Amino acid sequence: MKTNNKKIIFIILISFSCLSLFGTWYLLSRPPTDAITISAVGGYGVDGQRPIATYDNAVTVHVVGEVVNPGVHRLPAGSRIFQAIEMAGGFTPEADESSVNLAARIRDEQQIVVAGLSGTTAENPDVPRIVNINTADKNELLTLPGVGSIMADSIIAYRNRTGGFISTDELMNIPRFGTTMYESIQDRITID
Repeated sequence: MKTNNKKIIFIILISFSCLSLFGTWYLLSRPPTDAITISAVGGYGVDGQRPIATYDNAVTVHVVGEVVNPGVHRLPAGSRIFQAIEMAGGFTPEADESSVNLAARIRDEQQIVVAGLSGTTAENPDVPRIVNINTADKNELLTLPGVGSIMADSIIAYRNRTGGFISTDELMNIPRFGTTMYESIQDRITID
């Protein structure tokens, strides 16, 4: 009987060892999912200076406004806005760093606009600042056409009551905020 127990224990140990070796080999032979490669063929940025990094599961964003190197940048999926701004060389001295939510995750094809302290962007001073209705304080909301003190308070109250806006057109759920007002500001607001 002791011989049978020893054989069973020996077979279990050998099986466990084989499974462990196979599992280790399998995990080590798989390529990493967030691998970075540098393209050698045509792999230079718009300015012809820096190589373009490509990632598995990458997103492409357009960073504009008060950044050192505005342009199109590729980052790993799941990156945050502060990382896109770092890829663009960081803020200029004229940047209003509070004009973007640095902690927000980026999404593919997103344009990130960094406003200047005057509320406009360097590329086009006639383009007004985009207001994030999920993070804007009362003063920022007052920069939107047709939004007065009472409406700004109503927007903030609705946001606090619902936990934030899922889409910009939710503004029309606020009493006295109609389609006309929404259409006049829809290009100046975001939820990101």
